[in-house]
Amino acid sequence: MDAYLQILRQTTGLEWISEYRFHPPRRWRFDYACLELKIAIEVNGGNFVGGRHSNPVALGKEYEKMSQAAADGWAVLICTPMSRGLEVMRFGGDAFTRILAEAITNRKQLYHGK
Repeated sequence: MDAYLQILRQTTGLEWISEYRFHPPRRWRFDYACLELKIAIEVNGGNFVGGRHSNPVALGKEYEKMSQAAADGWAVLICTPMSRGLEVMRFGGDAFTRILAEAITNRKQLYHGK
């Protein structure tokens, strides 16, 4: 099991899966997904080295993917990898953890009335 998946399961107490295909016709996948609450996490690396998430054409496709996910009812959190020194929205960092906790609380209220 990868470290991100293990951290998500341990810190949230929820079941998460990796590489979840949320839109089969387009073969779009989320890096991590909690099906129970329809929360997804996308870890966007390569931003600082000319990777996919810094290419204008690829970004346009990513916007389409995220927009479709929203239309399908998913809450998608986007973050940077744990290995980056950038603290803003780093996986496991304070902002990421706070926003994930808020998303879980809001989704539990939405789906379970809790």
